[in-house]
Amino acid sequence: MAGETDRLFQHLAGAHSAPATRGVHASCRFEIEEGGSWNIRLDDGTVHVAKGPGEQAPACTFRAADDDLARILRGEQNLLTAALQGIVEVIGDLAVASRVQRLISAAIQMEEERRPAP
Repeated sequence: MAGETDRLFQHLAGAHSAPATRGVHASCRFEIEEGGSWNIRLDDGTVHVAKGPGEQAPACTFRAADDDLARILRGEQNLLTAALQGIVEVIGDLAVASRVQRLISAAIQMEEERRPAP
C-alpha cells in the first residue's frame, strides 16, 4: 500500500515548469523509511519528479518515516527543526534541501487547492 509521501509525489510526477529554479541544476532523493524513494531533479527552471533513486548522485538526500516526510513536504513541519530534532535526516547540501522542500510544498499546496472538494 502506498503511503502519504507516495501519494503526494504521484500527484507531482513528471516534469513541471518552476521559474524559481532557473539557473539551478541539482537533484534530491527522498528515502521513505518504510520503503521506496523518489528523485527530484531541478534543471534550469524545470522540475522532474520520478519514483526510484534517480540516475545521478543527489546533492541532498532526505530520509524519514512516511508520515514525518509527508508533513515536511506539505509545509506543516519546518525542515530545519525536523532535522535538529532527528525527525528527518538530511545528507548533503542543506541549502539545496531547503530550496527543494519549499518548492515541493508550494507545488503540493497548489495541487491540493485545484482538487475538487469531496
